[in-house]
Amino acid sequence: MEPLSIDSVVVNHGEVNPSPGTPPSDAIMIEQPKMKGRQRLFMGLQRMASSNSLAHMSRPRSHSLRSGGKASMSCVSLASPGSPYGNSFGSSYSSELSNGYSTAPTSVANSPPGTPFWDERTRLRMKTPDVPSSVPLPSARRPFTRDGTEAESDYFSRPVRKVQRRANFNFWGDMPTEIRMQILRYLEPKEVVRCSRVSKSWHTMCFDGQLWSDLDTSNFYRDISANALVNIITSAGPFVKDLNLRGCVQLREHWGKDGFIESCQNLENFSLQGCRIDRTSIHCFLLQNSRLVHVNLSGLAGATNAAMKILAAHCPRVEVLNISWCNNIDNRGLKKVVEGCKKLRDIRAGEVRGWDDVDLMVELFKRNTLERLDLKNCDSLNDEALAALIEGVDEEVDVLTDRPIVPPRNLKHLNLTRCRSITDTGLKTLVHNVPCLEGLQVSKCGGLTDDSLISLLPTVPVLTHLDVEEIDGLTNEVLKTLAEAPCAPHLRHLCISYCENLGDTGMLPILKACTRLASLEMDNTRISDLVLAEAASGLRNRNRAARGLTNSERPEVGLRIEAYDCANVTWTGVREVLSRNAEITRPSSRSASKVATYPREIIKLKCFHNWQPTVEEHTKRVLRGDFAAAARLERKWADWMMLNEEAGVGGAGARRRRRRAREAQMMHADEEEGGAGATGGVGRRRRARSGPGGCTVIRKGNMDDQWEISKTNLEAFRIAGLPPDFYYISDFISAEEESSIVQKIPAQRWTHLTHRRLQALPSTLTKNNTLLAAPLPAYLTNPILSRFKDLGIFDHTPHSQPNHVLVNEYRPGEGIMPHEDGDAYAHVVATVSLGAGLCLNVLPKPEPFSIQEGKQDGGNEGQGDGKKDRNERQEIEQSSPTRNEDDQQERMLHLPTRIFQEPRSLLITTGRAYRELMHGISSIEVDKELSEGTVANWGLLSQEGKGAIARDGGSNLRGTRVSLTYRDVIKVSTAASRVFGLGRR
Repeated sequence: MEPLSIDSVVVNHGEVNPSPGTPPSDAIMIEQPKMKGRQRLFMGLQRMASSNSLAHMSRPRSHSLRSGGKASMSCVSLASPGSPYGNSFGSSYSSELSNGYSTAPTSVANSPPGTPFWDERTRLRMKTPDVPSSVPLPSARRPFTRDGTEAESDYFSRPVRKVQRRANFNFWGDMPTEIRMQILRYLEPKEVVRCSRVSKSWHTMCFDGQLWSDLDTSNFYRDISANALVNIITSAGPFVKDLNLRGCVQLREHWGKDGFIESCQNLENFSLQGCRIDRTSIHCFLLQNSRLVHVNLSGLAGATNAAMKILAAHCPRVEVLNISWCNNIDNRGLKKVVEGCKKLRDIRAGEVRGWDDVDLMVELFKRNTLERLDLKNCDSLNDEALAALIEGVDEEVDVLTDRPIVPPRNLKHLNLTRCRSITDTGLKTLVHNVPCLEGLQVSKCGGLTDDSLISLLPTVPVLTHLDVEEIDGLTNEVLKTLAEAPCAPHLRHLCISYCENLGDTGMLPILKACTRLASLEMDNTRISDLVLAEAASGLRNRNRAARGLTNSERPEVGLRIEAYDCANVTWTGVREVLSRNAEITRPSSRSASKVATYPREIIKLKCFHNWQPTVEEHTKRVLRGDFAAAARLERKWADWMMLNEEAGVGGAGARRRRRRAREAQMMHADEEEGGAGATGGVGRRRRARSGPGGCTVIRKGNMDDQWEISKTNLEAFRIAGLPPDFYYISDFISAEEESSIVQKIPAQRWTHLTHRRLQALPSTLTKNNTLLAAPLPAYLTNPILSRFKDLGIFDHTPHSQPNHVLVNEYRPGEGIMPHEDGDAYAHVVATVSLGAGLCLNVLPKPEPFSIQEGKQDGGNEGQGDGKKDRNERQEIEQSSPTRNEDDQQERMLHLPTRIFQEPRSLLITTGRAYRELMHGISSIEVDKELSEGTVANWGLLSQEGKGAIARDGGSNLRGTRVSLTYRDVIKVSTAASRVFGLGRR
């Protein structure tokens, strides 16, 4: 029988005989039964072929397969016709072309025939579960296991190869040097130096010059020795391109040693600001570095005109030159630099003389390469020199516009701060000549008015920074012009501080037009709460335009406002800003999104110093995403401010209003300190602070008996109507002694707070309220301590004399909230007033159960658990048998009250006055309604003081007042003082 061709299709429904010895049966055409489902799909599939042997199939070609597609096969022959071991198959339909169209690879002549996996005659096979569904790979392509054995057996065996284990290797040592350098570049300089201690090879690697091409010591110059810094620079050698030695005063004796200067010969950016370097070393640096681009010599006494001459001759590539505060450089040296450095684009020469040289300005005009010119505090600059810089000299004038025909200047930043000789005439030369100007600083130029700025602002379309601080001649018309100018949408920073004629009329259009403002300084102006409300509203609109924040994101500061010392700004305007900062946008019922959004940007406000701690705490909570706590703080602060205003109103219920104000103050203080806190009431934190009748007060009372001072010399100075522990002495020191003390207070030791400035002498207390023992300065002890000893004020304190003095300075309008001194000191305080007089407010500490008492005083203001309150009060009364007597005595006192402290006076606080009362200073500029009925120590005032108050109509206009507060710190460490060298002064 003629062998079957591979193109014939036979369907076998029986078992496939896998044995190779079974002879093939004759091709029998079996009538195919009617198939369904998956079997029908298999029957419908046909092979696409380029051979004509498949062209005469009884079934039509499937339309789902394309002959030219990627999945088409041009041949299905698996053996060549000439193979002696293969079967020669004929075509059931047309066998004469089947061999001719075979494109399958032929078998090698000497290869043994492989065992067929399926029946060779079968063209379309029905898949059964026990038959493999994949074609075996050739032996060369079969996978192997790790031990070298074949994953699948073949008709011949292959040798098993044993995998060789890789020898140990040094990961870091075998790594290329370039990769190691790249890894070390991610470390900070301090970390690289620490790594150099690993080994010698690491030391060599860590001081490779490739790591130190950019050496900026500004972050660690205080922590590195001169020898270590010189070692780094000399090791890096010519690799160093950017060298910033700002503030490295420790190199004073090392500039000419160890080849320090000779090792740096490829510098491009070089800064010696604040270094102690001689003139010769500066000249050597400039002579050996001809590639310098950025040079910073500001504040160097060794920088002279000779250095500028060397710079002009040997450093022609210089583009940025900073010689501010170099007193030995003038216009002659600058002229050499301008002529020699053709690419000079940035000159910073504050406080440099000679800027009235017209020839120098004409040379800069011809170059027209300047982009930044900083001439702050240059009094020599005048209108003529500025005109020569901008318009040149004797240039052709346009007959239509009456302006010189000159190319526009490339200036982008111009700083004329405190150039007092500049007037409107000089500033008008900038009109239409500086179209690229982005920053203009003309603060403290008293000769400027509206005229020049109104003409200039419309001609600078890309202006982003404008500083007009302390120009008295400006009015709101300048701000209106700025709001209508083309630069309004680009403005980012505006400073109008100390422009006392500017107010809401000019600032409201600015806030509406300048929508990209990021910084706004308005202190000491006439703005009011309307400006703060408009700023908050503008930022809210900006947040609406942007995508809102989700719970996982945090807001950031988008606008910084300074509005302190503004008489028309009240706490309501500040509250508006705080409210907008913590505002949460709730989606409406019609909105598709149901997720609440938070502000993306907030306002960081600097306001009145008494309110600033609350504002800072509120901002801190908003920035960390705690909007609920921020809203709670804002609400409690507002309650306190309202009750505080009500407490100042007389009439019926005044006592109750004052008590509520104290309660609100305590709740606000708790909220500021805690933050997470307490919900309504004063309870938890107020008990922790303790008050009259508490256990802590009883313990302190027992301790006061030991410290009871002798009142033999003080009884005549006791303030009547107050607890018998307030004493006031006028004219305690003379006017000459007062003047001597004020002049000797060191100006460099002031610590500036938001509401005052102070000095703690001899030092501040540690965290555990311990003082490092050291003597007080002589100007604070002589003759004050000897007079204290005569009065016996500190005779019964632990050290029998004061060892700590707090120097406070209060300017008009400054004060401090009611407070107590605490347990770190002995319960004796002596305060000497210098400079000016003011009123000290005295009030009792808040009572622990004032809320319940307020409900009883207020009638039907609220309902409470009266039985529980009565039980608690009975327990306190049992623990303190004298409470009823003390309460009755306190009701007889006129509290709160005021004590007027005259200049050169002494106020002594001890005993009950120290532990049971609080004191503070109101933040006002005028003390009003001063009389015998409102001032507790009126009878002890000097006749001169009473006369001055009477002449002012019962008021006192405050001046700058300095107070010396003498106290005895209980815990003193003598060992620590010896360690820190505080034994002598």
